[in-house]
Order: sequence, then C-alpha cells, then structure tokens
Amino acid sequence: MEAGADNRGINRKLFRTKSRGRILIEGMIYSGIEFYYGGRAAIITITNEMMRLAGVTENDMDDIAAIPGSVEGTLVGITVKELPAGGSKVSVRTGPEINSNALCAKFGGGGHAMASGCTTDMSVQDTKKAFIAALAESFPGIEA
Repeated sequence: MEAGADNRGINRKLFRTKSRGRILIEGMIYSGIEFYYGGRAAIITITNEMMRLAGVTENDMDDIAAIPGSVEGTLVGITVKELPAGGSKVSVRTGPEINSNALCAKFGGGGHAMASGCTTDMSVQDTKKAFIAALAESFPGIEA
C-alpha cells in the first residue's frame, strides 16, 4: 500500500468478487443441498449438466467443497461431483467428531482427519447413496 497498490481494488478482486457462473452454480447447489441424520450431514451434488448450464469451468469451482459443511449444525459436509468421463469425485469435510479419512478410506480414498476425498466409478446418485449408508456408523441410532 505504501508503494501505491490499490488495496480496496485488490481486496474486492481477490475476496469479494465471484464470476457470474460461480453465482449460478452456487444457486443450483444451495437449492439442491440435502440433509441427513438429523441435519448433522449435508450433501451437495454437482453434475456436468449443472456446470454446463452455469457456464463454469474447474477454475470457478475453488473451495466449493466448503459449502455443505458451512451449514450450522452439520458435522460432515460431502460434495459429490460428476467427472467428465464418468464416475464421481467426492470431497468430505468434517469437524473433529467424524474422521473424514476413515470414511473416504472405505471407498479407496484418503486424506486427513477433517478433509479427505476419493473417486468412484459410480454415478453421482449412487455415490451419494453409498456415502449416506457409510455415514450410518457415525450416527448410531439416528435414521438417515
């Protein structure tokens, strides 16, 4: 700033501006978010068709996996994204109560305790169903 950098402009560009496509895809995501296990688990799905309709690329998808876990009361947020060639990519974000690495390891993935991921050969819907079932161990006695 002392050298003349436009602090306000830089802040706006880096932290307060989203592409039109990003806003559109976020709207689709928010309208489709699903809650399970008494609201403790939130799952979003992103299809290739959603991305096409919003006009987004992977560059617009930065930190999209944070959305489901940002809902008050959730302990686990899961993002299931359709891959262009088929199958699904899964990102799991948790609090300390649930080990995301152990959850993703069931599907051949990994990471660390609070942020992990994996890919599956299944459709987005089948992947979502598999993760909902796998979460049952984390929420004993609570119906999905």
